[in-house]
Amino acid sequence: MKKGLIRGFLILTMIAQLFYAGQVLADDEPSSGHREVSGTVEKVESDLISVKTEEGTTRTFTVSESKRENVRSLKAGDKVVLEMDEGNQIIDIHREGSIITKGDHRHRSIAGTLKMFSRADKKIIIESNDGGTESFLVKDSAASKLGSIREGTQVTLEIDEQNRVMDVHGG
Repeated sequence: MKKGLIRGFLILTMIAQLFYAGQVLADDEPSSGHREVSGTVEKVESDLISVKTEEGTTRTFTVSESKRENVRSLKAGDKVVLEMDEGNQIIDIHREGSIITKGDHRHRSIAGTLKMFSRADKKIIIESNDGGTESFLVKDSAASKLGSIREGTQVTLEIDEQNRVMDVHGG
């Protein structure tokens, strides 16, 4: 009886460790929930751009967002690539055919401790694991996530090709 209890306890412990290891590995891969969606600009009106995706949905973003992404002068019929986060929010926009599409985004991930986030300045400072500090401007899509993460928390930042935080994981 005692051996059976010990064996059961050991099996449960190993299963729990595997589950925990899987969660840690999943947390270390922030872009695993990201996906690229190609689409065609349907219309541009005042400050809104509507894109019909290959999935059949229509996504809308502002003209000012596209300008911040260096995707200027979009017009109906233009092809774009939208990068979506795990919450299905647009976190990056590229004109299809640009050198920065189809997985060649030149994005990078940086892990560290959140030292400061200023919502007003849209600026973040993190201390990297080697002790150095780095600061970045934060895109709107990441700023909303940072509002719920406290200073001192371990985070992983996804940095776009313009050296701005486009997504954040942690907390």
